Amino acid sequence: MGRKNTFIIGHYGGDNFGDEFMLEALLEYLDTVKIIGKIFIVCKKRHSSATKATFVSPSFLSILKVFFQTKILILGGGTHFHDDYHKKRLQRHYLYLTKILAISLLYRLSFKKVYYLGVGYAPLDSPLIKKYTKLSLLLTNHITVRDKISLKNLNNLSRKPCSSREHLTFDLASLHKEVGHIKTKDETLVGISLTSFSYSSNPNEDTLWDDYIIPEIGAIYRNTTISIRIFVFRGGPKESDIPLSKKLQEHLYKIDPVRITTYEHTDDTEKFVAPLVECEYFIATRYHSAVIAYLVGCKMLIIPYHQKLIDVVDMIDLDMHAVFDLREPETFAFKFKELLANDKRYIPRVPPLKNKALTLDIMNSIFNKKEQ
Repeated sequence: MGRKNTFIIGHYGGDNFGDEFMLEALLEYLDTVKIIGKIFIVCKKRHSSATKATFVSPSFLSILKVFFQTKILILGGGTHFHDDYHKKRLQRHYLYLTKILAISLLYRLSFKKVYYLGVGYAPLDSPLIKKYTKLSLLLTNHITVRDKISLKNLNNLSRKPCSSREHLTFDLASLHKEVGHIKTKDETLVGISLTSFSYSSNPNEDTLWDDYIIPEIGAIYRNTTISIRIFVFRGGPKESDIPLSKKLQEHLYKIDPVRITTYEHTDDTEKFVAPLVECEYFIATRYHSAVIAYLVGCKMLIIPYHQKLIDVVDMIDLDMHAVFDLREPETFAFKFKELLANDKRYIPRVPPLKNKALTLDIMNSIFNKKEQ
C-alpha cells in the first residue's frame, strides 16, 4: 500500500508550549508509521521547527490546496471540545470548533480518513457543545481521548459504545522523546507554572494569586533553602502567562534573587524541558505543565484553573488532596509544606511508562491495523 499524505490540524503557532510539545510527539510517532507520506500542518504563524513537515497558514485557500494533496486528516491532541470559557472567549472557541468540523466534513465526504487523537472532551455543559461533540463522532473514523471523563462524555452522546480499550489513551505528550529520560533530581528545586484564572469561566478567582498564593510561596521561599524555577508555558499576545509569572518573579527576587530563575519556552524544546526534569517538586497550573511534570517523575501540587487539571488527576492516580481547592485558599500554604515534606499524597501512583504504553498500544492499533 502506498504512502498517504497527511494533514494535521490543531492549535499550533499560538505560543502555547503544550500544543507544540504534543505536535512534536505526534510527529515523532508518525515518523515510525510506514503508510504516512508527506505531512502538512496548519499553523497560525511561520514555524521554525526542524521537522520535515510543511507548515501552512489557516487560510481557506491554503487548507483547500492541502486537502487535494492529502488522504488523512488528524486533529492533534488538546482541549478542543469544552465550554469552560467566559462568554466572549467561548464565542471565539465555537468558531474554532466550527472550522474543525467543517474541514472534517470535507474529508469524510471525499471518503478520506479522519482521526482525532488525544483529545479532551470536558466539560460539556451547554447544548451547543454537546451537538458539536455528536458531530465529531459522526465525522471521524476514530477518536482517542486523553482522560476517563472525556470517554464518559463521549459514551453519553454516542450511538455506539466507545470502549476504553480502543479509545482511552493518555496525553500525546507521553510519546515525546524528552520525557523518556528521567534524570537525578535536586531536592531543593521547585518548579511552578502560573496562569490566570480569567481565561476560564471563573475570572473573579484571579485575586487568589495576589491575596494568597504568591505571598505564601514567598513566605515559604524566605524560610527555606528551596530554589524556584518558573516555567512560562504560554506567551504571546493572548492568554499569556508572562504577566503573572513576572509578578511572582519580582516578589521572590526581593527576598532572594539568587534562588529564582524563569524559563520561557522557545523553539528549543530540550532547553525548556531539561530544567523542569531536574525539579523534585512541581506546582502546576497549566495543563501540560502537570502532564510533563508527571511524565518526568515530579511530586506534584495542582492548582486547577480548568476542569482538565482535575481530569488528569484520575489518569495518573494522584490523591485529590494534592489538588488545591480554590474555595479554600487558606489551605495553599499547608499543601505546599506537605509537598516539600514528601507527603506520599503528592506522588502519582500510576507509573508514567504505563500511560505511555497505553497510548502507544492504541496508536499502533489505529495506524498499523487500520491503515496498513
